[in-house]
Amino acid sequence: MTSTTKTNTDHRKFKTQIKSLVLRENQAAHFECKLLPLGDPNMKVEWFRNDEPLQYGHRFKPSHDFGFVALDILYMYPEDSGIYECRATNLYGTDTTVATVKCRGRKSIIAETQLPGEGALKLQEMEEHWRTPMTLDEREMEEPKVKSPPSIDLKPEPVETAEGEPAKFMVKVSGYPRPRVTWWVNGTLIMGSTRFKLRYDGMIHHLEIPRVREYDNGQIRVVAKNPLGEAEASTTLNIIPKEDWRSQLRQAPKGELEIELERRRKIELRSVELQRAFDRPKASDYELKQIERGKFLFHLVN
Repeated sequence: MTSTTKTNTDHRKFKTQIKSLVLRENQAAHFECKLLPLGDPNMKVEWFRNDEPLQYGHRFKPSHDFGFVALDILYMYPEDSGIYECRATNLYGTDTTVATVKCRGRKSIIAETQLPGEGALKLQEMEEHWRTPMTLDEREMEEPKVKSPPSIDLKPEPVETAEGEPAKFMVKVSGYPRPRVTWWVNGTLIMGSTRFKLRYDGMIHHLEIPRVREYDNGQIRVVAKNPLGEAEASTTLNIIPKEDWRSQLRQAPKGELEIELERRRKIELRSVELQRAFDRPKASDYELKQIERGKFLFHLVN
């Protein structure tokens, strides 16, 4: 009787650990680590935030390929801050790797000078600073941001455009937690689609209608909500309808058209008469002689 002993490679183990990060709002987050054993069909990898399973979707992209485990967050919000855990489980047990993430919200107002020269250089330095991820070993964690209700700092402007042309609206919203923004056209809630394109670039919320239709004419309303309250603003979309070419045809003068149709009708009728004349059978020599004999007898009688 022989016995077999499982080697250490059968047991799950993180060879490297994920690292803690401090990020600014709208920066991307990337975690990666190496996991053994390779190619275990029973290995299950899960991600958690604050002990809650992470909901994968548009922003959260996990991957696990031949021992390489990663999680990408396309852009961060302050409410994404917390303790992130990667948990690996197989038939022999569980192993984890943990990191802390802090996301800092952007300021609504830039207090630095925006004048050319020194001001522009300062702004460029600030942007480079925002793009650089920071680990906890490099910088201290900041105090939590003060909660505040939504406020609309930049209101949408009215738009006038021709039917079939694009229309664009933008709004800037502040508040913490980050407000949820919805757009309404004539009282109807708008969802992102080919007709209506919704976008948020980190500071400004955009609504674009690539090709407006006549029934889009009316009120455009934007609403921002968070647990502390809501704010809204509205503007107008004025659409200039296109001229209907069919109505122009119906209103065209009929005199010249009727004259031309009558002329063509006569030409067609004359063509038919000529064709019929050519299609009639010709008289034979015998029939011609009979006709001539009949004419001769008629003269004798008279």
